[in-house]
Amino acid sequence: MKRVLVSSGRVALSVYSAIERTPGAEAFASALDERLGPDASKIKRAEHIFADANEVGDLLRKEGLDDVELYTVTKTISFPSVLDYVRFQLIATPMAGLLADYQASERDSVIEAVASATRLRLDPSMRVDGRFSFPQEAHIAIASKL
Repeated sequence: MKRVLVSSGRVALSVYSAIERTPGAEAFASALDERLGPDASKIKRAEHIFADANEVGDLLRKEGLDDVELYTVTKTISFPSVLDYVRFQLIATPMAGLLADYQASERDSVIEAVASATRLRLDPSMRVDGRFSFPQEAHIAIASKL
């Protein structure tokens, strides 16, 4: 990023915090491991490797960026249902590879099973009127090239 920034250019990043601070993602990851075997959730868990915003800031400083500003924010993520969330995760993200060898009917069955296992792990407040909503914490970093 520093290489392509013009002098005085700025870069902004948003990275997920620890998965334990995103209960919907944590429930999904645990359900993946239960239904598809240990380590099935490694891609999902890898999205959440930065437990602390300072880790992101340290990486930016190490690469020679300056004036690093760090923030942690929490926004609410909402899906029409748990099934829609799980389907999205397993079809439209890098996790789609987990189901690459399945036929369409098998894939649908696995998605249903993972959604069911995810539902069991959720606080009831995350499922209101059939919708699935949960807090998503992220670290925001802004840095510049002097």
